[in-house]
Amino acid sequence: MKQGLKYKTLAALGALCLCAAPAVALDLQGRNTFLNDTPSRTPQIAPAPDVGLVSVAPSADGNFRIEGRANGVKTLFIIDTGANFVSFTYEDARRVGIDVAKLDFSGRAETPNGIVEAAFTSLESLSLYGHRMKNVEAVVIKGDMPGALLGMSYLSRLKELRLQGGKLVLRP
Repeated sequence: MKQGLKYKTLAALGALCLCAAPAVALDLQGRNTFLNDTPSRTPQIAPAPDVGLVSVAPSADGNFRIEGRANGVKTLFIIDTGANFVSFTYEDARRVGIDVAKLDFSGRAETPNGIVEAAFTSLESLSLYGHRMKNVEAVVIKGDMPGALLGMSYLSRLKELRLQGGKLVLRP
């Protein structure tokens, strides 16, 4: 394995520990917005009044969850600005059509659950509310995660990502 890929793997997947309690949202102009303390709520996902915006309220555990389609398969994601890549467990990757038998799991990552094997791949497509992106970089780990992570390999391609009124607002 190339040394750069090894460090890229560790850096990308080391961010998984941040998924349970995101502290900072990043607008795509490079400014950090610190999250306000918001009351626990059930996940509420709705198109915002402005055409093209999607507004996501935090779930009871404080995570922002959104339903999308990875390679056409319905998937519930945790929005994670601390993850460099869209991330799947081995089982979730198989479910969305990634041929995990052909992946190179020679990468290693440290997560809250310890060191795990990791492999880079890409999704043919990832869609949220009808907005489809092709060739989205992703990583598959052999280990436990709280769910699929919608990381910066997707989020950085949005026109806008901001926190407003305790909700995360995305503009494809």
